[in-house]
Amino acid sequence: MADFTSNNDKPAVHAINTSTGAAIFADGTSGGGLAATSVSDVGVHSANHSASQAAIFGINVAQGQVPDGPNRTAGSGSGVWGHTRVEKGAGVVGSVEPGLNQAVGVVGLGSESGVRGFSTTGDGVRGDTKRSGSNGVVGGNESTDPVPPRVAGGHGVFGFSTNPNGSGVFGANNATSPVNAPGGSGVFGIASAPGAAGVFGANNRTDTGVGVQGNGPKAGVSGFSAIGVGVFGQAIKDAGVIGFHGDPRLQEIQLPDLNKVGVFGASENGAGVMGYASRPGDNVFGVAAFGGLLASAVGNPLAGKFEGNVQVDGDIFLPGADCAENFEVADACALEPGTVMVINNNGILEPSAQAYDKRVAGVISGAGNHKTGIVLDKRPSEEHRKPIALIGKVNCKADARYSPIEVGDLLTTSPTPGHAMKASEPGKAFGSVIGKALRELREGQGLLPILIALQ
Repeated sequence: MADFTSNNDKPAVHAINTSTGAAIFADGTSGGGLAATSVSDVGVHSANHSASQAAIFGINVAQGQVPDGPNRTAGSGSGVWGHTRVEKGAGVVGSVEPGLNQAVGVVGLGSESGVRGFSTTGDGVRGDTKRSGSNGVVGGNESTDPVPPRVAGGHGVFGFSTNPNGSGVFGANNATSPVNAPGGSGVFGIASAPGAAGVFGANNRTDTGVGVQGNGPKAGVSGFSAIGVGVFGQAIKDAGVIGFHGDPRLQEIQLPDLNKVGVFGASENGAGVMGYASRPGDNVFGVAAFGGLLASAVGNPLAGKFEGNVQVDGDIFLPGADCAENFEVADACALEPGTVMVINNNGILEPSAQAYDKRVAGVISGAGNHKTGIVLDKRPSEEHRKPIALIGKVNCKADARYSPIEVGDLLTTSPTPGHAMKASEPGKAFGSVIGKALRELREGQGLLPILIALQ
């Protein structure tokens, strides 16, 4: 072993090779090939005048492989290893001469990774830049070969994490001034291949999880396209797009065929799905439905509400059997559907109680299997009001004890409260007829389907 010491500003060893060989060649069997120390300058300074060669070259010719896990020591198997004890210093630093546009500070070539970083207390790899047109970290993959099945390859940048609270890839932008998208993005992806995605996220679990999630004060996820759709959702098993607002328990909602819809929206205190047209006109609507529109109340008082005119270019099919109108009634809680009603002196409806009463107004709708079809004059408060059938079919309380009722008989009020009877005296019937019997009632009392025809 030879020691060289210098106590001035000159190097302890200065070697020059004017031919093609190395100026200094050092080889060590189990230790370092070359060790150099300096108090105030670099330990080793090397210069090379050839663009195809390195100023310093280190090679490790050991056989075997470096152990994994806790048995791996710093610098094991390395061709060049750098170490520092200075706070904020670097074990190895590479730099380029100012003015060079395509040179890099450090290049790594390897079968597994070109550059690899590891830290027990900080970041494994970090990249920083002060140039607005450049990036802190760039990853590229120039291979055009197919990616093998079940292999996470072909990517420009790949991130991996086993921490349940961490991310495989995380991007942050700390700018505070206004930006124009995509500027200011934490993560930005761009693609030029047909059918490719600028940013793609996948979750390989089969029970729960999402491929891509966004959180933001304005929108969790925002999509924009100049020539296509802004946001596109597609699913094979569940809804294509699902949106929830408010109570997280809305995500537990169960509705028929929910897993077959293209778009589903639910809200705790607003509209589940809303559409708006800023310039409505002919055939311009906030929401358009092709193939039909289904609205279900699901416990709400209304299945649909229209504020404005409604145009129907086709037939309207109603499962109900009559057209009714709400009237104020006396003792609404005690009244049953099918009751014959008359108008009292105060303009309020009450059950009929005399024969051939010209004050007859109609029959309370909804008895039996004939439900109300349309209700007119609906108001916010219906506490003292009942729907009175004016047109159509309705089940009516009838009393055949005065005379048997046959199909087609005209019906009028009877002395039995709230019941109709056969109009046997035509002279008295004018103005008091309720309608026509659609079925016979030979005796006693019962619900009788009738066709409302006030006259």
